[in-house]
Amino acid sequence: MATSEVEICNSAFVKIGEDTIVSMDEDRKQARFAKRQYPIKRRQLLRSYRWNFAIRRTSLAPEASAPSFGFNHKFLLPYNAIKVIGLYDENEPQNNYTSTRTPFKVEGRYILADEDTLRIFYLEDVIDPNQFDPMFTESLSWFLAWELGYALSGGPQIAEQARQSFYQSIREARFADAIEGQPEIIQSSEWLDSRRTQNGPGLGPVLGA
Repeated sequence: MATSEVEICNSAFVKIGEDTIVSMDEDRKQARFAKRQYPIKRRQLLRSYRWNFAIRRTSLAPEASAPSFGFNHKFLLPYNAIKVIGLYDENEPQNNYTSTRTPFKVEGRYILADEDTLRIFYLEDVIDPNQFDPMFTESLSWFLAWELGYALSGGPQIAEQARQSFYQSIREARFADAIEGQPEIIQSSEWLDSRRTQNGPGLGPVLGA
């Protein structure tokens, strides 16, 4: 079933007992708030977790100009990248998303590194709601309900109920997302080894956020 931005906003309005809208361009407070808050909350929620539906991979060539100091090369991020997850390293176990062997830094719209070519994993700024995971869509509607509950429904009680429902929905969405695939394995390091020595046995495979 097709999903639209308006439908997601209307789902939020229903959750807090507000009237629904037909378009975000309507001259009503609901539409004005929805038009302003929807893109903000969508991007915020996308960046908050490694959503499977938004993960992309690509290879980057270095820019002609190098950083002033610290690294040999800089690489321009894809135009639609909203967050860098990590670098690909074929020597990593399980083909992890994040290489522990290659230092890099993200500065603005660039990645700085010493490699001649970078193979990266990133989150795309997914705009089309039809590409969203259904559980992400539900979490986004609750996220909006939480925000709009303060602005429109005139009381912290409704907003607090929406906040609690949001956190419940996001836990369920992240759990469902995390079990689609093999968990990431964190490489041993001196820091991790010291933590294990101080705090007891390690925790085993870790699901990265």
